[in-house]
Amino acid sequence: MKRNKILLHCTVLLVLVACDKSDRKVESQTPKCDSSQVIQNGKCVTLKFDSVKPLFVPQDEITTFTVEGQHFTPELEVQIENCTNGKMIKGSSNIIEYKCKPTTTGEHSLVITNGKQVVFWQQISVSNAKAVDRNILPPKPSNPNQTLSGVDTNKNGVRDEVERELVNYVATQNDYDRALISAKAYQEIIDRPTPKNREQALKMMSDLLCRLPKRVSLISSYKNVYHSVIFDTKERKEKYMSMMWALEGGYSSFELSPCK
Repeated sequence: MKRNKILLHCTVLLVLVACDKSDRKVESQTPKCDSSQVIQNGKCVTLKFDSVKPLFVPQDEITTFTVEGQHFTPELEVQIENCTNGKMIKGSSNIIEYKCKPTTTGEHSLVITNGKQVVFWQQISVSNAKAVDRNILPPKPSNPNQTLSGVDTNKNGVRDEVERELVNYVATQNDYDRALISAKAYQEIIDRPTPKNREQALKMMSDLLCRLPKRVSLISSYKNVYHSVIFDTKERKEKYMSMMWALEGGYSSFELSPCK
């Protein structure tokens, strides 16, 4: 009898040891990811955020915000400062749609968290201007890339497909008008002759910047929007890079000519 008890005790110990080793094996297989990463197929992958639309919205109007990217998970949550009745209306691995009603004007934060930490942040501008009239947009060009300068049917200095795309980033007419001014400045980098030296490049940059709206964030904070929309082909990207090469990579504000 005593021997049977000893054997039973040993058997229980062996089972406990086996279970402990099994648990440790499972734990060791779970990767430890950074706050900006998620686990997919047993590996850490980095969350990627490509765009947020719109960036400029009217006050007191229910607005649907669309966030596009990659590797999104159900744990992601959206919060927008001073935006009431927030509701997630769509979520997938590459798109999030969130609807709410901005109640105060000014610059507010759209924040995405993974339940614990902030993984993405974007500034949203709310104004009391009217919504964009999307019925006045030019028709979609059949061959927008036939020439370097593209198609501009209304002759306002902005390509038709650029006008149609920018409306997705703004919701108020005032901000859309500002966006067109900035887009026209970028378009002139394509249309004008490429500067041959740094002096010519600085003169050209001074001229373009002086014609921008006072809200310089349209060029600085959101310049990636303009780059992706305006310099959308290899040839147009090369024209922009030629300008940067002439500037030797950059410039200081004191090098620019004063606006008249």
